Amino acid sequence: MHWCTDECYKTTCTDKKTTIFLIFVALVIVGLLSFSIYLVTKPIKCEVDEIPEAANRMFKRFYKKVPRCRETSILLYPQVVAIVENDTEVHVCTGVIISKKWVLSVAHCLVLCADHSCNNLVIRAGSSHSNRGGEEYAIIHVEIHPQFNSITLKYDIGLLKVKNFNLNVRSIEIAKISSVPVRPHMHANILGWAPYNKVDVIYRDNSLKRINLTIESHIICQYRLKGGYNKFTLTHRMLCGTYPTRGGGCYTDAGGPLIIKGVVGGLAMFGQICYSCDYHMSVLIDVYYFRDFIKKFTKLKEINIDRIKIVH
Repeated sequence: MHWCTDECYKTTCTDKKTTIFLIFVALVIVGLLSFSIYLVTKPIKCEVDEIPEAANRMFKRFYKKVPRCRETSILLYPQVVAIVENDTEVHVCTGVIISKKWVLSVAHCLVLCADHSCNNLVIRAGSSHSNRGGEEYAIIHVEIHPQFNSITLKYDIGLLKVKNFNLNVRSIEIAKISSVPVRPHMHANILGWAPYNKVDVIYRDNSLKRINLTIESHIICQYRLKGGYNKFTLTHRMLCGTYPTRGGGCYTDAGGPLIIKGVVGGLAMFGQICYSCDYHMSVLIDVYYFRDFIKKFTKLKEINIDRIKIVH
């Protein structure tokens, strides 16, 4: 004899369906949270930049031809510094040391600095990570090029002054600036860190990265900028470099130096992540044309310059 009426059966069945649905929703939520934690904590996929040993000389030619994103060491590029938020350690931009007191970077990274001071930012030098290690230096003065235009990015260059860099360590060094313009077909390295947020700073290190790129002519650059950058015009003071998409995972870090044969030829302004073509592209400024600006505001009689050896 059944004591449960039809209405009772319907209620029981509905309760079971509701329970199964709630369990399913809970499993989906747990799965999404687990996946989110994985995405936050997993390391950025990037090969480690190692100097080939003598035993691997036969592979050097191939090594130079692979244009990939690679994690690298500050000991290989001691001129590079990270510009980070003072309180959060969040990475903002990259710069390059040009004297005992001065760092060169792009102007649009410094628009938040007011009245030639920049208390909200700090420079980290001598570390392969932008969020830890090395030495922190307070920024005591900022100079943005007087003709800088935040819309067209013309004259996108600026200077940051610190008290004194500790040049007695291997991981901090003054860069050499090119005494000649950068030419098309040159092969170079661009350095920088990935864009980071507060969560990233807590869960993982932000390692210095480099990528090989080839300098292109202005005609090719302007053509490849079509689309999202139709209104952007390259000037003769700007450069453009491209690299194959298998270098994906790298970012064009604003202020990242373009280094050719150990000499700084340019600074990165922005990069175009191109999913529908064969190349990514980075747009840079040519520091050769800003030597007078550097000398004027740093009061340096001579800046550390060197001639780039042109290698096609």
